[in-house]
Amino acid sequence: ANAVSDIYLTDTEGSLMINTVTSLGGAVALNALELELGVITADKTATLNVLGAITNKESTETNVTATDILINADSVGAVGNAITTDLVGGSLTVDAVNDVVIHDVQGEVNVERIISANGNVVLKTEDALNLNKIEAVNGKVTLDVNGDLVNVAENDEINVIAKELTAEVKGTVGATDKHLVTKVELMDMGAKQDIYLSCVSESVTITNLTAENGEIVLEAGNGENGTTVIENASANSITITATNAT
Repeated sequence: ANAVSDIYLTDTEGSLMINTVTSLGGAVALNALELELGVITADKTATLNVLGAITNKESTETNVTATDILINADSVGAVGNAITTDLVGGSLTVDAVNDVVIHDVQGEVNVERIISANGNVVLKTEDALNLNKIEAVNGKVTLDVNGDLVNVAENDEINVIAKELTAEVKGTVGATDKHLVTKVELMDMGAKQDIYLSCVSESVTITNLTAENGEIVLEAGNGENGTTVIENASANSITITATNAT
């Protein structure tokens, strides 16, 4: 389907398989029970409302290119077969029940929120990640960021809530005046440059915290009964303020 204005498609039976949907001057909105993605291109917003899974039907092109991308589904992509996106100046919002696996292939990525109620979240970017919130309260968050990981949340909101966080960042995590804020039980984080991090969990175990060419500034612990266990930390300089740190 191709149009110069908005495109709205609804499928009420079986799995909707998309080869190409292009809106040159408008938005694209798809509603389906299940969705197999080829290529969607929208000049404005791409909205995907799917009762079941959204899968990549192994397209060699980017699955979704749009100014803003809004997704509501049971699951989005899979490990080894991510949904690929290209945000053009807007933001990404995902609400899912189970796993979310997304690879943004170009430019900075603005994440308004990615929420998985019962699964894991895997996000890869090829440039900076400007993060408001990622939440996987019953699972693991994995971030692969080919740039800086920036906290853009307001009012000291928590950026990452999960059981476990693994992050590899090619630039800097957080900033001196605005740390990345996490609430996790287990963490492994590495960065090429500085790490400015606040952990607000009552207790956290950090298996690895490495700032290859920079400093680490860590604030951790929430309450007198909390514990902070740091198994390995490596940087040019390390400053830690923590509750019952070991």
